[in-house]
Amino acid sequence: MSVRNTITDRRAYRSLEPFNVTDDLIYDLAECAGLSSSCFNNQPWRYVFVYDRSLSVIIKNVVLN
Repeated sequence: MSVRNTITDRRAYRSLEPFNVTDDLIYDLAECAGLSSSCFNNQPWRYVFVYDRSLSVIIKNVVLN
C-alpha cells in the first residue's frame, strides 16, 4: 500500500501495516504538507519529528490526557 493510498483510504491507524519510514520519506511528506494553503498565506504550522518510540508514547499520553 502506498503512502498516498494509506492517507486517503484508511482511517483506523491501528489497522495500518507497520513499515520503516525513511528520512527521505519524512522530508518529502513535510515538504508536501508545507505546500498546502493557509489563511492569508501565513503558513502557521510547525512540525516535530519524533524518532524515539518511548518519547512518542510520552507525547501521546500528554496530548490525549
